[in-house]
This record gives sequence, C-alpha cells and structure tokens, in this order.
Amino acid sequence: ERLLNDSIDVSLIRVEEATSLNSDQNNNLHTLMGFSELKDLVPIQPHGVLATTEAYEQAHPEELHRLTRGMIRASRALNDDFENFRKVYDHNVTVPVADEDIYDIWKKERDSSGFAIDGELSEEHWQKQMGLFYELNPDLPKISRNDVIAENFVADALEQLGALSG
Repeated sequence: ERLLNDSIDVSLIRVEEATSLNSDQNNNLHTLMGFSELKDLVPIQPHGVLATTEAYEQAHPEELHRLTRGMIRASRALNDDFENFRKVYDHNVTVPVADEDIYDIWKKERDSSGFAIDGELSEEHWQKQMGLFYELNPDLPKISRNDVIAENFVADALEQLGALSG
C-alpha cells in the first residue's frame, strides 16, 4: 500500500504480494530482486522463529514440545503436498494471485528447501545466519547459539518424528 501511494520508495514484500503487484498493469512498480535473486544473495534465510522467555520454557516444557512437533509436522505437510499449501494459502493470503502463480510459489519454496521440515536448527544453518549477522553488525557483542536457542525441543521432536534431510 505504501509503495503504491509513494510514501516509501523500496520495500521487501512477500512473494505473493510481489506476484500480485507484478500482474497488475495499473501500477508503476518494478521488482528489483525476485525470489531467485534473493535466494542467491541469502540462500539460507529464516522466515521466522518461535521465541519465548526462559521462565515460560521452564514452566511449560510439554506445551513447547507439542508446539515444536506440530510446527515440524505442519512444515512437512506444506512441503509435501500442494493441496495442503493451497488450503493454508487461501485462508491467509488476501491479495489476488493466479492459480498457476500460487503453484509456482509453492514449487519455488519447496525446491529451495524453504519449508522447515527438520526444524532448521542445524549447526550449519545457524552458523551461516550468525556469521552474516556479525558481518553486517561487527560492533555488536558476540553470543553463542546456546545463549539464544533451546535446542532440546527440536532435537526431541526429530528423535520422535525422524529427520528427513541430511
């Protein structure tokens, strides 16, 4: 909306929003970097993280274990079946996008390992994330993974569900 009314010049937007805007010939917006170009620039990028306080973590471990298993199962369901993805997409996305473009969005996410099918807490994944973060913010104090990540929830979920990727 702010791009369309010229109150901002540039924005990072969701892929479905970009697809919708690109198909609308009534605006003068241009894509500077598409999905593939961004993936080349930042190949491993989190879409988001689940966060809580240490106090909640200690008081509610079973709820967090169930949530973690549920999130991994949901990611796998989205990754494995376009119809699952489409149901979630239709429920949550409000911008108009052609059916074939919705399939292309799912395929690109799937082909680029965009779904967190194993919880995305591998050492390699987070070392790259933290390395890039400190490269961009060299003056910030360094922290370790253990300072910010409670790894036991994903590890326990994968022990129960099994890991799908290497």
